[in-house]
Amino acid sequence: MLEPHVNPAGVLAFIRSAQALLLLTATLTLVTVVSGGELLHNADPVLLVPLGWVLALSAASECLIVGLTLLAKEVRDRLTLVGIACCGFGGYRIALQLFPASRPCPCLGDLSHWIGISDHTAQRLVTGLFLYLLLGTLTAMVALGRSRHSGFGRGARPGRQRASDA
Repeated sequence: MLEPHVNPAGVLAFIRSAQALLLLTATLTLVTVVSGGELLHNADPVLLVPLGWVLALSAASECLIVGLTLLAKEVRDRLTLVGIACCGFGGYRIALQLFPASRPCPCLGDLSHWIGISDHTAQRLVTGLFLYLLLGTLTAMVALGRSRHSGFGRGARPGRQRASDA
């Protein structure tokens, strides 16, 4: 059986893209929180607390995950952190389906209105981001796990490659 090929540059490119996307969503969410507005005082459809709190916590957690992925020395640790962000996105998306609101979740805050897209389109964008993070993380983790015998990196164990080795 052929050993699967793991492209270290591809895995690191995915991690960098995930960092950029999480930082972008955190920044845009923080802009919504700082700008104020009535939307922030509405109850979140899932957690039933003011939406402003949920958006601020979401932005802070995304920034924390980006920071930790920048500090993590090993590829598998970086992917795990992206996976944690993915679990947050996914868990919230599932909860939205279980507790449907009268209108779509304003997950992007006022951003959707600022750029002129409907709430439904914004929902699709957030779902697309979730799927990108999920599929990218799972694909990279499976590839790292399967590359155990093919020597990902400079003789390091797969998934335990230091960022400086890549």
